[in-house]
Amino acid sequence: MPYISASIVMQLAVHIFPALKAMQKEGESGRRKITQYSRIGAVLRAVVQGGSLALALPGQVSPSGAPVVYAPGMGFVLTAVVALTAGTMFLMGVGEQVTERGSGNGVSSSCC
Repeated sequence: MPYISASIVMQLAVHIFPALKAMQKEGESGRRKITQYSRIGAVLRAVVQGGSLALALPGQVSPSGAPVVYAPGMGFVLTAVVALTAGTMFLMGVGEQVTERGSGNGVSSSCC
């Protein structure tokens, strides 16, 4: 999800910012730079989403009334952010391999 969102943002940014549009017109090297920016944006988005989720979960309770997080605190937040960000990075890598090998559309093929 963070990678797809970052890719959409970069596609829109290319049409808004002349410097990115010129970079895209450079050919393959420009497209690789834009893809790299999308990856960086995806990791940043994963950190923000993971942090938001980790900060929101300790206040939640299950339908039975038990807390969702049994050991809230900075340890939980750090672990959740690292795990969710690592998962995003892993899926980006798998998606790139799928695209390179020509067996699908990368990250987009695993969506929905």
